[in-house]
Amino acid sequence: MPSPKTERSTKDIGQVIGELKKGLVEFRTDGRASCTPLFGRASFDEKSLKDNLQALIRSVAEKKPEEGVKGRYIRKVSIATTMGPGIALDLNEVTAVAEAEA
Repeated sequence: MPSPKTERSTKDIGQVIGELKKGLVEFRTDGRASCTPLFGRASFDEKSLKDNLQALIRSVAEKKPEEGVKGRYIRKVSIATTMGPGIALDLNEVTAVAEAEA
C-alpha cells in the first residue's frame, strides 16, 4: 500500500518526478538481509552499468548502521538479468570500491 513513510505517497509530486528522472533508485533488504535492486538494463553500455553498480555498492556501504553490525557488511555480491543465472563478483574488488569512497 502507498504510504508517506516509504515515499510512495507524497504531496510534492513534482519533486518526486524530478528525482525519478534523475535516476532515483530505492532499495531495501528482505528478511534474510538480501538486497536486490535494479542498477541497469540490458540496453545500457558497459561503462554505464559499471558506474551504476559502483554507485549502488557505495550507497549500500554508506547505509551501514553504526551499531549492531560486526564483521563484513557486504558478504557476497552477484549480478543477474531478471530471469538469468547469477554471476558472482569478486568480493575483494567490490569492497575496494566501497572502501575507496569511505
